Amino acid sequence: MENKRIVAEIESRFPTVDALILCAQHYRSERGETIEGFEKTFALYYLSRFILSYGLKNLMENADKPSVINVCAPGIEVGKIYWNDLQLTRNYSGLEAMMQSSRLNDLLGIGFAENDKINKIKYILFNPGGVSTSFSGEYDEVMKNQIVQIKKSAKPVQEGIKPIVKLLEKPPIKSISANMEGNEISLEHESFDRENAIKLFNITKNLL
Repeated sequence: MENKRIVAEIESRFPTVDALILCAQHYRSERGETIEGFEKTFALYYLSRFILSYGLKNLMENADKPSVINVCAPGIEVGKIYWNDLQLTRNYSGLEAMMQSSRLNDLLGIGFAENDKINKIKYILFNPGGVSTSFSGEYDEVMKNQIVQIKKSAKPVQEGIKPIVKLLEKPPIKSISANMEGNEISLEHESFDRENAIKLFNITKNLL
C-alpha cells in the first residue's frame, strides 16, 4: 500500500517525527475499491490513518513532545459502525461511509492510547467544525447542492487551523483526548468504548 511506502520513505529520511496531522478525506457518492480491494472511503479516511499512526510511532517516540492530531468528527452524534460489513459491500451510501469512518477514527485514538505502553505520544481526536476546505469529492447532484450551502456558512481555513496550532504548541497532558473547535470534550460516550477499540484494532490488523 502507498501509505506503507510513505512510512518507509519517512523512516529513511528523518530520525524524528514531532507531530502527525491526519486529515485526508474524499467523498464518494459511488462505491469504489482500491487496488488492494478496500472500499475507498474506508481505506483513505480510516486505514491510512491507522497505518500512519502506528507506522510512525517509533519516530514520534524520538521527539520531545510528540503528538498526533486526527482531524475527524468526535462529539458528533451521527454515524454507525457496520461491524459485519465495515466496507459497506451492501447498501453503500457516501454519507454513511464518511460517518462510519469518523466513528472508526474515534476508536482508533482510543486503541492507539491503549496500545501505547511508553505513553509518550499525545493522541488528539479533533473536530474543527465547519471549515471551508476544498471539500474534495465525487458528488451526486443532491450532495453537490448541499456542499454549496455548507461552504457558505463554514469558517475560512485560516480560522479553522488556529485550534490545531494551539494544540501542537501545547498538547494535552492526557495520552488520549477529544477536542471540538478548541474545547476538550468528554470521552465518556459509547463512541469511545475501549472494548470496541480493541475489537477494531484486532480486525484491522487481520485486514492488513
